[in-house]
Parts: sequence; C-alpha cells; structure tokens
Amino acid sequence: MKVIEEVIIFCEKKLGIKLDKKIYYGLSVHISNSIDRIRRNKKIINPKLNSIREDFKKEFSVSLGALKIIDE
Repeated sequence: MKVIEEVIIFCEKKLGIKLDKKIYYGLSVHISNSIDRIRRNKKIINPKLNSIREDFKKEFSVSLGALKIIDE
C-alpha cells in the first residue's frame, strides 16, 4: 500500500489536484492485476491507448512518471 500512496501523492502534485481516497482500492487492484499479467508474460492490450494518450496528454505523462515509482 506504500507504493500506492507514493503514486497518489506524486500524481496529486503533478496534476495539482486532490484525489479522492476511494481511488486507493481501484488503483491497487489495477496495478496488482497489471503486475500479475506482466509476470505471466501476458500481453496487455488497450485498444483505446492511442486516444487516451492524445486526449489526456498531461495525465498520460504523469502516469509514466508513476510507473517509475512502481518499477522501483
């Protein structure tokens, strides 16, 4: 849970917003499932990735920074 807290604090600072505490559970599940898929060499396919990258440029950039925290 410490990593999730670090990610949320990082995102709040970079985006200049306060995230709702409800995000902790959903983000924990999302990250846990993603890590599990990576460890099992399963592809992660998001058909909306390009539109997300384009429509939410700042958020997408921040998510790449959050990924570095998770990767540590």
